[in-house]
Amino acid sequence: TKAAFLVSARRAYTDIYQSFTFRQYVQKVYHESEELTNFEDSSQLLDRTERTLENDFFFFDVNGKFLFQPNKKNKMSVSFLHAKNQLDILIKEENEPGGNGYDMRSENSGLSFKYARKWHSKWSSDLLATYNMYKYQSTNNFGLDLNGLNPHVSFTKANSISSLTSKLNTRYQINNDHELTFGADWELHEIGFGINEISIEGDTFSEEENLQGWIGALYGNHKWHAKKWLSRIGFRASYAQSIGEMFFEPRLYSQYKFSKVLTIKAAAGVQRQFVSQIGDFDEDILGLSNRIWVLANDEIPVVKSNIVNLGFVVRKKGWHLEIDAYVKQIFGIVNFSDNKNVVSNFERGDARALGVDFLIKKRWKGLRSWLSYTLSNVQYTFIDFAADPFNAPYDQPHLLKWVNTLSWKNIEFSSSFKIASGKAYTPLDGLVELDDPNLGFEERYELAYGKTNANRLPVFHRLDMTIIYGFSPKNKANWKGKVGCSFINVYNQTNYLSRTYELQLFLDEEDNEIVNVYTVDRFYLKFTPNILLRIEFN
Repeated sequence: TKAAFLVSARRAYTDIYQSFTFRQYVQKVYHESEELTNFEDSSQLLDRTERTLENDFFFFDVNGKFLFQPNKKNKMSVSFLHAKNQLDILIKEENEPGGNGYDMRSENSGLSFKYARKWHSKWSSDLLATYNMYKYQSTNNFGLDLNGLNPHVSFTKANSISSLTSKLNTRYQINNDHELTFGADWELHEIGFGINEISIEGDTFSEEENLQGWIGALYGNHKWHAKKWLSRIGFRASYAQSIGEMFFEPRLYSQYKFSKVLTIKAAAGVQRQFVSQIGDFDEDILGLSNRIWVLANDEIPVVKSNIVNLGFVVRKKGWHLEIDAYVKQIFGIVNFSDNKNVVSNFERGDARALGVDFLIKKRWKGLRSWLSYTLSNVQYTFIDFAADPFNAPYDQPHLLKWVNTLSWKNIEFSSSFKIASGKAYTPLDGLVELDDPNLGFEERYELAYGKTNANRLPVFHRLDMTIIYGFSPKNKANWKGKVGCSFINVYNQTNYLSRTYELQLFLDEEDNEIVNVYTVDRFYLKFTPNILLRIEFN
């Protein structure tokens, strides 16, 4: 009989002391950089006013695992997790009253039980049961008064999920060439979400819903391996109670080994996702709000993906070269928008992803090196939002990454270099003043945008390095340790994360109408060092 118990816990100290690294993260997320002053030439930029940040950040998590093996045929484990995050930000502009406030709360708990049984040499099963709970809420308050109250606009997103799942999986080895895997899944989800905006002018919109439903599934896979061939044929049949429909998902994978050097492989299949995320075309200016999880129903479609892959692998003298080309069609993507022409504030669309992945790696004793490159394009099609397809927000046509690790005695050194196309963003065409005498000052102006995600941010590139030294006491005590340091963005490159725009309207002391338009540029981390100290007990 063998048993073990593992537990770990972490707590932030940022509510007591804010380090250089933490301040770098704050600047990364909350940097608004420039003011547009010429709407016919948006490349003309001036420095915007100084701002101060007051922030309160805290997180705590604890997780553990109990392992028990009464004999060689039976294994059991129980795992748990609880995490809590809290973030409050107040941003104040120079020479302006009040400011903007951002509050975020999230909590996540989970419990799982796993039992594995080996019935005999050819037959084994495992049972997994889990419970998860997730709560999230973010509120953005714009135009606070001197006391930090009475916002001009308040925007809130909330999300709560509780899920109970069970899975029974069985493997049966028929012979050396054939293996069967089959089983059943059952999931019960209860999801609540809300999106709400309130302004002092009385304009409001909201979308709130509580969804509940279960999904049951049966699946099976057959693996065949003979000489130069390897194939897997499988299916999955799911019933979604919240929709009242049955869905079938066939899947196929096959590879052929031409020689010791060259292997060709191909795969195709259909996948469906019943719990998915809603994006936001009208994302708040700092992007603090998470995407909202929802359950498919009569209004929110099941996300369907059709995937085809084709590639080959070359292995020779320690070298590994792998190339994969893929086509992926995604149907049923949902984004939230306050577009009044859209029913229920949900816009439905599709996506198409085309790409080729290259990977080459090699190992020389203590040195390992990986070089990967991806050429891809991801396009969205949302008819109600834009007439033509447009680049997905996360689309990056070129992405190259080079990773190296070197081990020497008790020292391990690693480096990672990444260069990629800038992310897509929607350009600003200018400021529009509405010709309507019935509109007040704060209602007459609005921003006009160009084609969705038609422009790109500058190229991203960054070098990270880490060095770690491992040590242990000479008296063979039951502990060992590691000490080291890491350097993020070694050469202090300015990398853009996103770009949006902000319209600011106010009356000065002489009641003159002041209209400002700002670019809101967010950046990745500048040069950021970290120190590591870890003690492990056996």
